[in-house]
Amino acid sequence: MAIAAFSAGVFEETGRVVGLGVLRKGKTSWMDAVAFGLGHGGIEAVWIGVIGVLPNVLNEDSSISVAVLLSGAERFCAMAFHILLTLVIMEGIRRHKKLFYWLIAVVLHGLYDFSIAFQNTILIWGVLIFGVVAAMIALIFTKRKWKEERGTRQ
Repeated sequence: MAIAAFSAGVFEETGRVVGLGVLRKGKTSWMDAVAFGLGHGGIEAVWIGVIGVLPNVLNEDSSISVAVLLSGAERFCAMAFHILLTLVIMEGIRRHKKLFYWLIAVVLHGLYDFSIAFQNTILIWGVLIFGVVAAMIALIFTKRKWKEERGTRQ
């Protein structure tokens, strides 16, 4: 489980560095980071939804409403966490310390994904909610800090 969790972090965070640092070069505002995080999380949400919920719909499972509700809540939390990780990578790009911030994002991503290995509902939901709170705090501080930096450069 640890190998799977941390390898997901390596691949996804490397994709973020390439996507933000190469393909979106020069677009380093907080809004660009949020949009990128939502896009990444949204694509993953659709993919997870199709794999996790669609079979229940096709089988006319009576517990579909609970599955959809839980899947939706989990994906909301995961999308917020994707925004947080994108903000971390974007900070590395802005500070020209991509490797250091990439490593932070990989570790955070690996720990986040690894929480499921414990199969403890309270722990898993605690980690998911922590991700949402951390993303909101990071977004508030990052938005303020990046706007101030942009204002002092002009």
